[in-house]
Amino acid sequence: MVTEMREWFRDNNIPQADVASALNKSVSAVSRLVNGQRVIRLIDAKILHECFGVPYALMMPDNSVSEDSASSQPVPPLQEVA
Repeated sequence: MVTEMREWFRDNNIPQADVASALNKSVSAVSRLVNGQRVIRLIDAKILHECFGVPYALMMPDNSVSEDSASSQPVPPLQEVA
């Protein structure tokens, strides 16, 4: 399966070894990320954006949150602290 993120890295000549080094992960872990087998963490998305210019929309195209990482309850609005 070729994902948009994998294509982006290929089109921009960025080796997975360089990505692995930036994320402090193994090449196999990066392979799972770019092939869509793992959900990317926000901190990793930020690093990829800052180091390589990967568009956030490419890493999180549907802005979804996995069910196991979010409550089904609505989030209350933020309140100012005096």
